[in-house]
Amino acid sequence: MRAVLWRARVVVPLVVAAAVAGVLTPGDGTRLTARSLAAASPSVPRTPVTGQVTAHDGRFWLGDQPITLQGTNLVVPCCTSSQFDTIRSWGMNFVRLHFQWSKLEPTAPVANGDGTWTHSYDQGYLSQIASAVTAATQSGLYVLVSSHGCQCTYFGYPDWLYQSPYNSHAFTYPQTTTGFALAQTDFWSDPLRQQFMNGALDAVATQLSAIQGVIGYEVMNEPQQGNLVNSAATTATILSWELQAGQSIRTVDPARVVFFTTRFGYAPGLPAADLSGFVQLGNTAFDLHDYFGGRWGTGLEEGPTNPAYEQALEAMYNHVLGTGTGTGPPSYSYIGTAYGQVRFLQNVLNSLGQWQIPLVVGEFGDRGDAGVYLFFGSVTAALNHLGLSWAASTYNGPEGFTNADGTLKPWGYLVVDAATQ
Repeated sequence: MRAVLWRARVVVPLVVAAAVAGVLTPGDGTRLTARSLAAASPSVPRTPVTGQVTAHDGRFWLGDQPITLQGTNLVVPCCTSSQFDTIRSWGMNFVRLHFQWSKLEPTAPVANGDGTWTHSYDQGYLSQIASAVTAATQSGLYVLVSSHGCQCTYFGYPDWLYQSPYNSHAFTYPQTTTGFALAQTDFWSDPLRQQFMNGALDAVATQLSAIQGVIGYEVMNEPQQGNLVNSAATTATILSWELQAGQSIRTVDPARVVFFTTRFGYAPGLPAADLSGFVQLGNTAFDLHDYFGGRWGTGLEEGPTNPAYEQALEAMYNHVLGTGTGTGPPSYSYIGTAYGQVRFLQNVLNSLGQWQIPLVVGEFGDRGDAGVYLFFGSVTAALNHLGLSWAASTYNGPEGFTNADGTLKPWGYLVVDAATQ
């Protein structure tokens, strides 16, 4: 495995140099490795997954054998069976499948007058989730189902949540920047909104509980703290709700892994976090997202006298998607190293080590400029060097590794190569 790290330091710069010189063009894979080319479109038997993946002792397991998960992110509705077959043909065995509560429950629940509510979940959307999971598992891909916000609504979650009858603060949040931040802040002290989200998660878990191949459920993608300060108390507040949500899911689908994180995607507050509740729950795993600039440091604020010590981004994090606009390439090219990525990942592993909770890097990606080859090369080298499970950023997405039609971008061969090692 350690040869992978050396290989990234030598081979990736050569790929970058070729790209800058104009040698490498979309559809031209001749200068990439033979293994990449062979894995890009092999004939792979269609074999459904079997068994239940579990998480314990710092690793993922299939029965009594450790398993490394390597794959990509997808959004429901997403792929045909042939597209899942293609993903499997790239040497991958894993997808992180996004569902969106806004589409699951577009209609507000009805109060029954006794403290309970009647919910109307969209059965068509539940069927889409189940169909995607079934198709993926039939193609030989294990599935992590992850709860995400949606650009289809202003606040990312169902619009009705932000009307006064449907939140504990009895407040109608304005659709403004201030209102958006306040809505994020108030979620963590809003038992009613939390109850509604738990119900949505349970509805999905109930729908999928009988489908083999589901690894588990991620309770919330990149929890946002709103106006709460970067502190250990904020981290504890968010983890407390995630644990409660995981316990709720466990009652309807007891065999599946519960995935969680601290805040955002880069694990602020993890070194000092108390994860004993997740240890007690058992069969849990931590999700980290890697958009790290990889230049220096661990990714977290490292000044011990700073009130945000290990609770916020370090000053030189250099987020690779950081344009401030959410679209287009970042304002600088990625110049990080595989060593820098290992340091970032190892810091998280060190924090999880005492709890024996395994790590999956559920997202990594770059919107694409001269540094994109080095990014995907150095990150995948670091991940494989450490033997970690991972899912590259959204298939067909702006920071992913495929074109709109599902064919590989030039740097996609680096991801495919990593999945076949």
